[in-house]
Amino acid sequence: MANTRITEKIEYLTDIITAYDGHEQRLKLRQKPRYSYSYDYDAMDKYQAQWLRGQTRMRQSDLWYIPMWHSPAYLKEDFVEHGKALYIEDKYMYNFRDCEYIEIFWEDDFKQQSNIVRAVHSYQPGVIRLKGKIDIPLYTENTFIYPLRQCSTTAQDGLKYVYSNGTAETLNFEIVSKESKVTIPNNSIYNYQTDANYFNDFGLPEQFMGKEVFLEHPQWVGDDAQSLTVSKNTQRMDNNTGMFVFDLRNTNSYDIHTTTILLDSQSRINNIKRFFERVCGRYKSFYMPTWVNDFQVDRDLRAQDNFMYTEFNILYKYYVSNGRPKNIVIFTKDFKSYIREIASYSYEKIGDNTYGKLILSDRLGVSIPKEEVLMVCYLNLVRLDNDELVINYENNIVANTTLVTKEVDDLI
Repeated sequence: MANTRITEKIEYLTDIITAYDGHEQRLKLRQKPRYSYSYDYDAMDKYQAQWLRGQTRMRQSDLWYIPMWHSPAYLKEDFVEHGKALYIEDKYMYNFRDCEYIEIFWEDDFKQQSNIVRAVHSYQPGVIRLKGKIDIPLYTENTFIYPLRQCSTTAQDGLKYVYSNGTAETLNFEIVSKESKVTIPNNSIYNYQTDANYFNDFGLPEQFMGKEVFLEHPQWVGDDAQSLTVSKNTQRMDNNTGMFVFDLRNTNSYDIHTTTILLDSQSRINNIKRFFERVCGRYKSFYMPTWVNDFQVDRDLRAQDNFMYTEFNILYKYYVSNGRPKNIVIFTKDFKSYIREIASYSYEKIGDNTYGKLILSDRLGVSIPKEEVLMVCYLNLVRLDNDELVINYENNIVANTTLVTKEVDDLI
């Protein structure tokens, strides 16, 4: 039976109350997230097709142990027969959180596959200790270790008939929440961005103004990898009569960015999950660069100046009414970044040219020729605009996810 695609979903529940001045009060209604998985199956013979059709009729009270096919771990060293300890790399330990059973697959010299299920006694850094012995040797090059999680099927499933003996179905499973008797080390749960240098090319700080900075960025693999919509805290009144009346609650506008992120390792996939669980869906705010050139620098930047010039000389018309404090990030071609706070927007006539003027709260503190500026973008205070994190897996080390972030005003 072919398994062609896997989707993982982590879901919180947040209630948001927005005041007239734009500030939000956010309430976390679900203390622990829900986890669900979708697996695409293709049955190409009578037995497999009957099994899939039977699966759609399972009762909700019937529970299954499902291998997490997208999260295998590999042996760090060969396993000696009659032992109880499996040594794996620490980066795989996160996959076994709240997991009391594992399934081990191996392949022999004749390409024959076998598998066994074992209960876990405990997890230690880099070690899975089992309750029962394994009486055969296992080798690093042909052994795969999968977490087993107790799941139930969703209330409604459907399938497609490919032909009389063929069936295609997406099976949806939801993890049954319960307290696990065995836990992985705390470092494996909470160590976020353990390999940040791998994707934080410009050396952005992990914390800014007491909040986290989201370091992942779009890879621009398609025209829709990054998009922007702008939300205004405005309500249109009396649409039925044709009257052109608005309730302008405040003059601020709020950027909503949609960003597709490619994840090319289990570490990066797990980092996204850790981050989502740290911010609890829409509940917590964080800082994130827009990753687009919001300001084109048209004159050299000098360390003693507290301003920047751009040819777009009417930027004040669009931004000065947004009274919310904002910051920018200056990215340079030598892979450095500089965060500065914006004080106001203006313009200035120099010779025959009129330039837009971005006024900063303090001096730049660094001199940068305009040719060395890669881009200047906003560093927005945002929250996720969705309580669901959906990860689409191409295989166990390549996946993608789309994040929608909304600019916010926080009371603190």
